[in-house]
Amino acid sequence: MILQKVEHASRVHLDIETDDIEAEVERLQALGAIEIARIQGWVVLEAPSGHRFCVVKPQRPDFTVNDDPHA
Repeated sequence: MILQKVEHASRVHLDIETDDIEAEVERLQALGAIEIARIQGWVVLEAPSGHRFCVVKPQRPDFTVNDDPHA
């Protein structure tokens, strides 16, 4: 768990790990997310609910590249 000071209203903040940030951002925008910012290699999005989250490069050593969760 990481605690961060943020400029926006305090709430739970999720990071979504992906090996293809651009494709994941496009997918999430098609579902209604809005891009807020691009910062140091990650993208901050806001869900239709107003919750902000980031799309980031893999952070965990056990991340599987191009893993299909539906397989």
